[in-house]
Amino acid sequence: MGAPAALRRALAAALGAALLAGCAGPRLPPPPPVAPPPPLTDASLNQPGLVAFERVQRARADAAARAGRWFEAQAAWDAVIALAPDDERARRGMEQARAAARAEVATWVPRAREARRRGDLTTAQSLWLKVLGLDPRHKEAAESLRAIEVERVRRRLVASPPQGSFARPMAPPARQAPPAPPAGRNEVEHASLLAQQGEIDEAIALLRPLALSRPVDPAARSLLASLYVRKADRLAGTDPLAAIEALQRSLRLSPGDAGVTGRLRAMRAAAAKRRQGTAPPPQAGETPPAASNR
Repeated sequence: MGAPAALRRALAAALGAALLAGCAGPRLPPPPPVAPPPPLTDASLNQPGLVAFERVQRARADAAARAGRWFEAQAAWDAVIALAPDDERARRGMEQARAAARAEVATWVPRAREARRRGDLTTAQSLWLKVLGLDPRHKEAAESLRAIEVERVRRRLVASPPQGSFARPMAPPARQAPPAPPAGRNEVEHASLLAQQGEIDEAIALLRPLALSRPVDPAARSLLASLYVRKADRLAGTDPLAAIEALQRSLRLSPGDAGVTGRLRAMRAAAAKRRQGTAPPPQAGETPPAASNR
């Protein structure tokens, strides 16, 4: 009896092991290794799309530098350097843009501080926006703009305190319209940040209601006028008529601007020549040559 019992126990153990192995399921093979991305070669960098993109970024960097938009110039040169790391001209352009931005920030910051100390919130806000346009990460500029917003609200409340609450404490307070927003300082700051990220149309859409409202907001109108000029630069090579319209909108916001007037005159002259078939359309980022005065 001992041997059959031992045999049965051995068979039961083997059967249990087989059942456990079956429950565990088949072992999955290891995943195949992920192939590394192909390295960038001269052939891949010379694809027509990348070459055209690099050419556009170079033109954009040059145009931004000529207009003093140093942050935009840095972004464009950065794209060029990513495609051509050994390009000396791109690196010189980047260094020039960085140095110019630092110099302008060093000029605007003390002026903004002084305007704030004088209580001239409009001038201080305009100067801090210039600093933020050159360096969107400038902590003092962002904090100062928020402080100016708070100060404007405080001044508005002091100048127009709620009325009726002390004269008739038991009567329900009369429904009054909420105080008007303090000239849209948040919108101006937000639009400036959008513009630095290249979202020109979004920034324009945000500023238009504020810039065309009454009373006039000088900072909003000035920023919107400059954004229309930047939009014209982008459209000059693809849609000259839309670029001309953008410059016209800029002049309506900032009448008498000699630079914009000259560019508008040059674009109109170039458009007239193209209609006559004597001049090719300008490339993106280029300003058409000025018409000769006869």
